[in-house]
Amino acid sequence: MGNEQLIEFSRIVDLQIELSNTSITYWNKYSSFNDWHFWLLAALLIVPLIILFLFIDRKRMFLLGFFGFSVHIWHSYADTIASMLGMWTYPYRLIPVYPISFALDAALIPVTFMLVYQWTLNHKKNFYLYATITAFIFGFIVKPLLQTTNITMPGPGGGGFKAYLILFISHLLIASVSKWLVDIFRKLQVKEDLFKSKPNLETSTSISWNLFKVRKGLK
Repeated sequence: MGNEQLIEFSRIVDLQIELSNTSITYWNKYSSFNDWHFWLLAALLIVPLIILFLFIDRKRMFLLGFFGFSVHIWHSYADTIASMLGMWTYPYRLIPVYPISFALDAALIPVTFMLVYQWTLNHKKNFYLYATITAFIFGFIVKPLLQTTNITMPGPGGGGFKAYLILFISHLLIASVSKWLVDIFRKLQVKEDLFKSKPNLETSTSISWNLFKVRKGLK
């Protein structure tokens, strides 16, 4: 690493540390336990998890859990990018050094899509149709409602119908990609199980030949 690059990189690290310290100071003043927004975010985190615990289909826990975790990860990636580009901001947070909404990306959004996915499985409905409806609700109804409470605010590069349309598309795309990942792993698991269940022809032939020699020796 050259000296010029090292200087620039050190400057970025210093800015990140300064930003973290400033975020913690801001959180203590405006977004900690003494503000009602904090408790609203806490409810948005805890209530969906309680609902999931009560209503998740325990026969499909690993499948639904893998799907929900995928939704959570992809949403966290997308939300981080949108936040860094200034498209969306979060004036109130549960965790001061976490740049996005932990309650939304870790609980409300993935749990909602998990329950939708579970419902489509149990009632044999088209997942993509109901995922589209859910994505529309999040993009054009939930996000504007959260904006009225200042839980989230559009940044200089966001806001307006275009921003809500992008949210709708991203929600639908993330749900679809997560579903595709689940389907891929399920198919791989089925193929592995089939492979393990097939009799080993070489072993079977060897056993038959040994039995033949034993019987011949007894004669």
